[in-house]
Amino acid sequence: MGERRQGDEVPAAELRYNGRSTDFEGNTIGRVSLWLAWNEPNNPSFLLPQFLKVKGKWRAESARNYAKICNAIYAGIKSAGRTNKVGCGVTAPRGNNIPGRARPSIPPIAFLRAAKGFGMKRFDAYAHHPYYTASNAPQPSKAPPKTKRSTSQAVQLGNVNDLIKEVTRLYGAKRIWLTEYGYQTNPPDRQFGVTYKQQAAYLKQAVAIAKKNPRIDMMLWFLMRDEPRLAGWQSGLMTKAGKKKPSYNAFRAAAR
Repeated sequence: MGERRQGDEVPAAELRYNGRSTDFEGNTIGRVSLWLAWNEPNNPSFLLPQFLKVKGKWRAESARNYAKICNAIYAGIKSAGRTNKVGCGVTAPRGNNIPGRARPSIPPIAFLRAAKGFGMKRFDAYAHHPYYTASNAPQPSKAPPKTKRSTSQAVQLGNVNDLIKEVTRLYGAKRIWLTEYGYQTNPPDRQFGVTYKQQAAYLKQAVAIAKKNPRIDMMLWFLMRDEPRLAGWQSGLMTKAGKKKPSYNAFRAAAR
């Protein structure tokens, strides 16, 4: 048996989804040509540690480790298929930038700068989750996707150009992918949910904002169907039972 090298699983995954592989029953597995490197690495729910004290000073350790992740995934996916596209970043919309806090996190622009400083080399697109919310948790809120500039370090849909400007400065005119966006509904979520009618209206507004931006060429709604558990996400275009919300047809129309 040959020695397995670190990162071998990346091209192995691409080879499985290159459109020519088959499953155990002989069925062709569909091709995947767009890839994301990790998910919300500036969020402690997905990558730890966020900070590390080195020689008495705090270092953005998640950005340091993520630079290696992005580089490895980009190299692996491209080695298996040069036409594949790899998105890096995939950042959460906000961060507190307080290393000593119980749940430290890094704001997206600060994270991008740190990852660049730690050697994040290249990617085809920069991905981001521009949820509009006032809390530190990555939950959709009752507020619509406003276009005014944010006064915080958060990057929401309304001030996504702040992030785009920094991506351009550091990496050139890369494409921008919005790989998560959504608003939860009430019912069933009484804490974070908006009405079905509001969700559909906010969806239309959000897609219109994204469409007007020439750098954004992808916007994904999270989720298709509400999660069964209330503690999960209730931002689906359908209820957990599969009943279509008004946002379902609104999304179809906006996609066209």
